[in-house]
Amino acid sequence: MPVLHAVWRRIVARRVLMLGAVIIDDLLFFKMDAIEEQFYARCVSGR
Repeated sequence: MPVLHAVWRRIVARRVLMLGAVIIDDLLFFKMDAIEEQFYARCVSGR
């Protein structure tokens, strides 16, 4: 069934995009965390 196949591909694509967004979100969060830590460390050591 071509229609079913198209729907399935759309669902899979949406799942992959959601998963990718979650992974990117986590990576950005960790990166921001590291940047904040460096920033605070620099401020503390600067005093």
